[in-house]
Amino acid sequence: MEKIGTRETLRANLEGVRLEIREAAERSGRTEADVTLVAVTKYVGREEISALIDLGVAALGENRIQGAEEKIVRATGVSWHMIGHLQRNKVKKALRFFDWVESVDSLRLAAKLEEEAERSGRAVSILLEINVGQESAKTGLPPGEAIPLLREMAGFHHVEARGFMAMAPAADDPEASRPFFRKLRGIQEEARDATGLDLPDLSMGMSQDFAVGIEEGATIVRIGQALYRKRN
Repeated sequence: MEKIGTRETLRANLEGVRLEIREAAERSGRTEADVTLVAVTKYVGREEISALIDLGVAALGENRIQGAEEKIVRATGVSWHMIGHLQRNKVKKALRFFDWVESVDSLRLAAKLEEEAERSGRAVSILLEINVGQESAKTGLPPGEAIPLLREMAGFHHVEARGFMAMAPAADDPEASRPFFRKLRGIQEEARDATGLDLPDLSMGMSQDFAVGIEEGATIVRIGQALYRKRN
């Protein structure tokens, strides 16, 4: 991937991504406002992050705690999402920077988030990461463990489970992601019925397959490379 060259390139890329989001949302009977674009900032620094915020991006995501302190730009109306694997010994630091944790994959991690959020007097929104492809190299809960974990979290007061996140197995064809996104939506529906929770959010879809994710019900898409590479 070539590094972004100009603010104009970033603006053009963002406009193109927003158009694709709008069209995919319309195909699923929704509007662009129903989908949150999380701009993944793994590949860029504070200059590009500030430009994204100036261009109206209201949610940004980082994969790692290390280096986040130097990169994260605080601005009114902007939320930061932790989208990479989070170790329990990094939770206290994570809560200094992030408003959302999209990668909760165990009761121990959820309980640590609850403990630290209570200690700091704040709330945090989380998504349960589901390993929809049941890939041994990926983190995430097995699909059958989502509902039991939500029930274990019933007494939490500082952690709000907002729904689910997943990454489809890597493939060249975006359509290959569709059955996995559909599976995550099915988990959401089953969990709602079983727990009575609202669980409104599905974070599914990245640069290569976010349109398919939206068609299958995504309310959050995590986009990096499509924002920064030079378009043909």
